[in-house]
Amino acid sequence: EEHIYDATAFFVAEPGINLEVNLFSFAKLGLGASYRYIGDAKIRETEISNQLSGVSGNLSLIFGFF
Repeated sequence: EEHIYDATAFFVAEPGINLEVNLFSFAKLGLGASYRYIGDAKIRETEISNQLSGVSGNLSLIFGFF
């Protein structure tokens, strides 16, 4: 039985910014955005850099004692 292993290394960076607002003394609301950059990723003669790079956003509720 023959196995073929294919490995590729590529660069990934995802800078972003988040903003948190106190709702109550025990809860915060978080909003954020980031951009993921994938550099020169080629897997089996396809370019996935354009498919994986892009803008994303997040929304979070944070509970605790602040």
